[in-house]
Amino acid sequence: MQSQEAARIARHISPDEIREQCTKFLESETFARGQQLRKLLAFMIDNTLLNNHHRTAQTMIARQVLEADDFDSTADSSVRRLAARLRERLRDYYSNEGHEDAIIIIFPKGQPYRLVATRRYSIAAVHPLENRAFQEYQSGRSLWAARTPDCLRAAMDCFR
Repeated sequence: MQSQEAARIARHISPDEIREQCTKFLESETFARGQQLRKLLAFMIDNTLLNNHHRTAQTMIARQVLEADDFDSTADSSVRRLAARLRERLRDYYSNEGHEDAIIIIFPKGQPYRLVATRRYSIAAVHPLENRAFQEYQSGRSLWAARTPDCLRAAMDCFR
């Protein structure tokens, strides 16, 4: 019964927890430079929390983040390149500074541009002994369930 309760609590991630994780990103060494990445991350967090996935099209990101009024996504790949850099920075962050963070935020490839938040499972909630291998396994299972290319890569890193 205790493990079922821990699993139920682990599934729900509040908006405040997501905002707190965003603050950690913005204060980290990984995101210290790169104003456009910081701006894109904040924009994506806000739109994810407001459930405005329809507002996160490339054109809207170009206007809000890159401040480009005449953006054509078929001819200009600047938003796609910025999104790829953000994905790379998120991977770098979780590989280094954020390797023990409880909340994992993933920016999967594809449309619509949106963020996915998942909880890194804590062995302490399920079992009194701390076991790093089990934590990595649980995180990997959670990421694997999302079935996006970025999540699958992150899951494979957890299983190594």
